[in-house]
Amino acid sequence: MSRSTKVTLKTIPKLKSYSKLSFSGKQRFNRFFKRINYTVDLIHYALDEMGDNKPLQKEMLRHIPTALVSILQGCIKALLCSLIDYDNKLALKLEHIHKIDFDIGAMIEIRKKQMTLGHVVASTIPLNSINNIYNLFDALLSPDFKKHFDNVDTSFYNKTRPKLCDNRKKLHTTVEKMFRERHSLCHELDPPWYFSRTKLINMAQMTYLLMTAIEETVFKYMEKNY
Repeated sequence: MSRSTKVTLKTIPKLKSYSKLSFSGKQRFNRFFKRINYTVDLIHYALDEMGDNKPLQKEMLRHIPTALVSILQGCIKALLCSLIDYDNKLALKLEHIHKIDFDIGAMIEIRKKQMTLGHVVASTIPLNSINNIYNLFDALLSPDFKKHFDNVDTSFYNKTRPKLCDNRKKLHTTVEKMFRERHSLCHELDPPWYFSRTKLINMAQMTYLLMTAIEETVFKYMEKNY
């Protein structure tokens, strides 16, 4: 693939609600957006510049699913932390999907204001599959989550299928496979995965699509309820 036809996320518009986000919300999304783009650049670099060293190229590409999962998890945890610190009662909605234990150390840190309730909850919620993510936000934003999530405008990704519900199957399949492959890459010595440019770029695009849809859905919920 020539440089002129490289796939990039840098031209994708930011969130429609970006201008209305709080300062911390903009910081969070900017960090997410930059790291996704750096990861895309790394994919192109490995495939375009490291062809003479196939073993090193293969090793570098194996890190891409792990990087994308960590970026997604980190952004979701930061968003969750902000939500719960804005309204502590939201933490109660999560009790039926995950038991949140508080140890003495965490309580002391909260009392000393070295840690917030949002930090504690965000660090204990499992985010190891796309279903974990759906369950988290369905519990937090119920009954509005599914309706708003499915209707998020994704025309920047696919003009002929402009709503997220039109792209949900591909989104779910790609992100779930990314989580599974990341698990193998982290826990097996030499998993038999082959990562093409198309496959890795698709992972990055779906990671971006999922996070922007979550941010938009959360924004609509907060706008309506607070």
